[in-house]
Amino acid sequence: MCDAKKEFEKTCLPLRRCPLIPLPSPMSFPCFALFLSLLPFLPLQAQRLEPFGAESGKRESATGVRRQPYEKVFHYFEWVEEDNIFLSRKNDKDLYTAYFFVPDSLQELGVRVLSPVPELISPNKGHFATEAYQERGATQSQGFDPVVRISRAERRTPPEKWLLLAENDNNTEMPVSSSSILRLLSGQNVDKLPPGLYKIEVFAAQKQGLRGAFLLQLGSIPPLSDLQFSNTPSSK
Repeated sequence: MCDAKKEFEKTCLPLRRCPLIPLPSPMSFPCFALFLSLLPFLPLQAQRLEPFGAESGKRESATGVRRQPYEKVFHYFEWVEEDNIFLSRKNDKDLYTAYFFVPDSLQELGVRVLSPVPELISPNKGHFATEAYQERGATQSQGFDPVVRISRAERRTPPEKWLLLAENDNNTEMPVSSSSILRLLSGQNVDKLPPGLYKIEVFAAQKQGLRGAFLLQLGSIPPLSDLQFSNTPSSK
């Protein structure tokens, strides 16, 4: 399995980790106090993004559902245009496909996709942002209504054979209407989550071109380290 992971990593594209950018002093902004006074009136989704919580160990009460955040969440900021190398066309739909390798069995795997990227949400230290996103981040308000799908490879040699694990369109969990969430639990809503090759597919709910910004978050139990995306399922 280690050899398979090394072979897969040869196909992965280098992603840029975002450095921590020091914020200027509030005193340098004459209107900073005015901005703080208006902050409570901004839309909820513009102020914060709720932590991505796991399904395992969730607690339900009269006030709602409480989930413990995943120990480690992979943040992936992307901007999609027609020349994006992760993009393909299938059944009259644009399809954004990212392959990744899971080295050990998982208890849970969660994926959350938001588009457009909520206001005031930007890459932080340790997050990944593609070059396209970093170049077009100022126009992150452009996006689409995302659908997310997760599959696992049952056979890696061409032609690959894929097992669809789950798919989700809209959900009521997020204040952002255009978001999709999947949480897969081994032995519950899926049979198992063994080591191997997986793929995430993102596409628009309507038959439209996939254009604009999106944020993909991935969490798991146990957490995945050194997660990498590739635009191909195997080395050539």
